[in-house]
Amino acid sequence: MALVAIVMFGGSDAYTVKARFQNAGQLVRGNQVQVGGRTVGHVKDIALTDSGDAEVTMQVDYKDVAPLHQGTAATIRATSLSGIANRYVSLAPGRSDAAEIADGGRIASDRASAPVDLDQLFNTLDPKTRRALQQVVQGSATWYGGRARQASQSAKYLAPALSTTSRLTQEVT
Repeated sequence: MALVAIVMFGGSDAYTVKARFQNAGQLVRGNQVQVGGRTVGHVKDIALTDSGDAEVTMQVDYKDVAPLHQGTAATIRATSLSGIANRYVSLAPGRSDAAEIADGGRIASDRASAPVDLDQLFNTLDPKTRRALQQVVQGSATWYGGRARQASQSAKYLAPALSTTSRLTQEVT
């Protein structure tokens, strides 16, 4: 019985790593940690530091991913646009020839980034600009009214342009 208890409830050999974000971006304990779209662990803890940053402790359960190396980047991402509380941490591992990040160690602060939510963006706009943006959205809805088929056809040509714009925006960011 004691052997079974030790095996089942004994200490974990899971690898943990921390990252400091300016904003935890609706991240909660238990959210996934992914590498290349594959779930490799979960968010173990989130704590507020003295400087007001969010320190996120992540547990990585896969030995082929752990230990991480210096240069690893951590980004909080949304799983979809349909909700605000469905977040995960995406890890982009550093080069395998770089120094290892020790168990319980930290991903460099300059390699951790949090999302900017739309409400944060809209809050930076003055009332006149917000109203103009509302008019653009409403005008687009009116213009596309009754033209669903044409809009659908144009979307297939818009996708390559958007992906190019996305790459450009990432470079600028």
